Amino acid sequence: MILNRIADLFVIWNLKRISFGYLNLIDANEKEYFFGKNDSFPKAKIKINDPSFCYNILRKGSAGLAESYMRGSFETNDLTSLIELSAKNINITHKFSGYFEFSLLKNFLKRNIFNNTKKRSKKKYIFTL
Repeated sequence: MILNRIADLFVIWNLKRISFGYLNLIDANEKEYFFGKNDSFPKAKIKINDPSFCYNILRKGSAGLAESYMRGSFETNDLTSLIELSAKNINITHKFSGYFEFSLLKNFLKRNIFNNTKKRSKKKYIFTL
């Protein structure tokens, strides 16, 4: 699914800016990434088992992370360190947490459809026979 790939790229691009701690990530295709400084703490390792993992995080934020963990969509050697790493880098992780929340898109569409309908209703139409 193309949305999964876009979500992966977006999350990985943002994780490159981790400034506290160290994250070792293995994606669903077994490709390995390293973020942060190897000599800093906390350290966490995450293995993604489900290709829709990043999409779910972008869609549901921290609730999506929790749901993914319960479903086995990812594994980690130390959940506490992963949570601490996320908290210490909140300025980065917050940027993609719930990014694809569709309620925002829905509100945007409602506003624009309403405005366009309002504009069209103001026009007067003259019919000739």
